Amino acid sequence: MTDHLQSMRHLQVMTITSQSQFFMVKASPVRIQMRTPQSSSATDVNLPSVAHPVATIVSNTSGTLPDNNDPSQLQFYAPSIHDIIKHAKQFSHCDIASVNSFPLCPDFNNKAIEYMNEAIAERRSRGLPIPDGWWPQYMSDITRLLWEDIRNWRSSLKKKARSYVCKRYKWDPENCCTVNADIAKRLLDRGFFLKHGDHTNNLAHPALSGLIIDFFYTGPNSMGNIFPEVFEKEVPRATVTLATTAIKLALDEMAAEGKEVTFKQDVYTDVYVNIIGLMTKCDTVPVHRAKTKALRVQWAKIGRNGNSSGTTTGFNVDLD
Repeated sequence: MTDHLQSMRHLQVMTITSQSQFFMVKASPVRIQMRTPQSSSATDVNLPSVAHPVATIVSNTSGTLPDNNDPSQLQFYAPSIHDIIKHAKQFSHCDIASVNSFPLCPDFNNKAIEYMNEAIAERRSRGLPIPDGWWPQYMSDITRLLWEDIRNWRSSLKKKARSYVCKRYKWDPENCCTVNADIAKRLLDRGFFLKHGDHTNNLAHPALSGLIIDFFYTGPNSMGNIFPEVFEKEVPRATVTLATTAIKLALDEMAAEGKEVTFKQDVYTDVYVNIIGLMTKCDTVPVHRAKTKALRVQWAKIGRNGNSSGTTTGFNVDLD
């Protein structure tokens, strides 16, 4: 990675705006090196303002395919460009998981330029050719691809959260929707679904730890494997907050008697900010700050070892 691109990844503070609420979230450690993973088989996006230099490309081969005339579709681009866009998606997933899980679209547009520049530089550092005629010519279309991918990625997280909600909480043996809805509402009351055992064991429920380890640490394409410098020592606070938000959404579906609830940014940003506030509240008491820190370190350790066993909010935490 070039010195210029490394400087772009220095720690930064991103602001989450939720109506009249403002909450500052510090970025996780700089991504020093991305491990090359194994291959795995809305909203309109305006052209982003170029707040950062855009990588220039000189090549004799084309980065687009003649059989597709829609640059907003991945199939428009050559296979080598698919690889670059895939890596840019992974950079965006890392930031969504560890820095700011609900960026505003204009902010994301500018970040997308960084992700693409970083992915291009990563490919160049491996000595691989970079075709011509696609970047920055189709910048706005590729930005749209990255933005829509974030929604798909959150949907995957929601799907995984559903499975842990079903497995890790006790539901009606007869699977009665009405009874299960009442159980879900009790779990949501004051954030009871986050506690485990002792009433002061906040953010300790196995559903939360299981989801975090499974989704963020399991498999060659997981965030923990691709970005060890961000996820290896401890689970980032933003990751815990995003996973908690996903579990809350899955419980919202149970409370609605199984009706699907969309992971809408305008709704669940408020939930996300509220959960950040709860974590901050825990930090005000040394014993609880130590507990939650120890949990995040423990979950990262379990994740490294490959063991995954393990709306209105109204949340609260018990400090004594």
